[in-house]
Amino acid sequence: MSREPVQQKRHPGTSLGSEQCATPRLPKTGTLAAMAEGDSALILGFSGERDIRTRIESMGLVPGVEVHVVSNCGGGPLLVSLDGSRLTLGRNVADGILVA
Repeated sequence: MSREPVQQKRHPGTSLGSEQCATPRLPKTGTLAAMAEGDSALILGFSGERDIRTRIESMGLVPGVEVHVVSNCGGGPLLVSLDGSRLTLGRNVADGILVA
């Protein structure tokens, strides 16, 4: 009785043989202050004092909202846009906003 070779099925994102399987890429996380001009990200949360968090949230910067960095010169405040509005944030405040 002869056997036919079994064909292995290929699934997207995987490879067979000596190559390694591709792993899904997780989003990079960091702070809003570390983002480059032109980048967009989702707000994940905040670190820092409660009164600063309350002020940030009152401006519409809440978890799940997408922000776009309009200007980040590296040493001063950041200019971000969200929902058609632009906000200027001090670097110390932007350092406390966690994004992905």
